Amino acid sequence: MNTVANSCGVRRGRPEGLLARLIRAYASRAICPLENVERRVMRMEAGDKASYGFIFGTGIVYGYLAEYYREGEPSPMVAAKTLARSIGSTFVKGEMIQRMAKPFRGKVTLDDGTVWPERDYLTVVGATIDQIGLSFRPFYRSGEEDGTFHLLGIYGSAFQLVCDLPRIQQARPMRPGRTYDGIPRRATIESADGTMRYTIDGDLHEHKGALTLSTGPKVKIVLVP
Repeated sequence: MNTVANSCGVRRGRPEGLLARLIRAYASRAICPLENVERRVMRMEAGDKASYGFIFGTGIVYGYLAEYYREGEPSPMVAAKTLARSIGSTFVKGEMIQRMAKPFRGKVTLDDGTVWPERDYLTVVGATIDQIGLSFRPFYRSGEEDGTFHLLGIYGSAFQLVCDLPRIQQARPMRPGRTYDGIPRRATIESADGTMRYTIDGDLHEHKGALTLSTGPKVKIVLVP
């Protein structure tokens, strides 16, 4: 998936082409130093297992990716097709959106003591970059304060989310009364049924018990010349 690369300003291209240019740039770095950007990753603790990534999501984010992988070989075209079909299914209350938008019921506790109450959430989603894919930018506060990540608890309906997609693409907040919003350094997410189904950077996971998100280390991402 190229969401992280796009968000950080890495030029587009096929992997082998980017790698070839990077090798050439590395060989001549004494003359022309490599450029890079720094971004923090998130640390996801599930029991005694820790994972790292830039984007975390439950609910409809997990459901969208499950549909995306079901459509065939992953690609930007397949991603756009899946999004278009899910939007259409939302308007007619079709089977696809009902499958995708199965709510995540749980609660979230932030490190400052704030508690997002136990309820049905369309998704609890967070990131240390601003994009989530296809140029949508829900994490407009991701760079607001170093050492934090942007976390959203969206409890509006799937239809309300679709209506707010233009705002999300413009890195603007959703309309009031549709989401909780925070920039914590640490947060604990608990599922009402005890099972967490979530995604990290496009990979699908399942875990029994609570999940703790925290700010991870900084990494340097090379901007291929």
